[in-house]
Amino acid sequence: MKSYSLFLFLLTIAFCSNSVMGRSLEYLETFNLKDMGVIRTETEKCPWVAIKTPDGYTHYAKIGNFIGENYGKITDIYNNKIRISELIDDGKGDWKERIVFLEVKTKETLKKRELEYLETFDLKDLEIIGVETGKCSWTAIKAPNKYVYYARVGNFIGKNDGRIINILEDGIRIEEVIETRQGEFEEKITFIKAKERPKVGNVTHE
Repeated sequence: MKSYSLFLFLLTIAFCSNSVMGRSLEYLETFNLKDMGVIRTETEKCPWVAIKTPDGYTHYAKIGNFIGENYGKITDIYNNKIRISELIDDGKGDWKERIVFLEVKTKETLKKRELEYLETFDLKDLEIIGVETGKCSWTAIKAPNKYVYYARVGNFIGKNDGRIINILEDGIRIEEVIETRQGEFEEKITFIKAKERPKVGNVTHE
């Protein structure tokens, strides 16, 4: 376990690109680790993890995302668990690194999928604040509640059964299913433009 002085910790917070200062709080940072459950991991090519939060929704994260209430950061994703590095105040003015593992608790399948949190918002109220279009495509989305959420191709979004089908340098393309006045359903492609100057290769935070 590593030990950090308060001074060094504050420097980390102030100058690291993914620090609390200068970035928006990620939604998974609002929950205690013990209250979240890993329901699925993917380790091939582009590692990611599906996490169920106490509010009953499923959220997606990748290595480098923040999680938990103790400055936790996902450092590794394995077949049946994820590794998280936290910074804990020892009560004596020092901060220590603590490694925590969250293991897969259930084997849920997509046959009966649960609502994803980004499906609770209207598309018009969502803001694309960052994209990553390399080998592993991801997008950072700010919702009306001011939190940042991460999504990838295939994730559901919006209130019309929308699903992300492309992540581009200038925004994301979403395929929705819209009910017509005649009571029929048809597909609709919606494009959400990213904020100016999204940083390709690494997700840009505000």
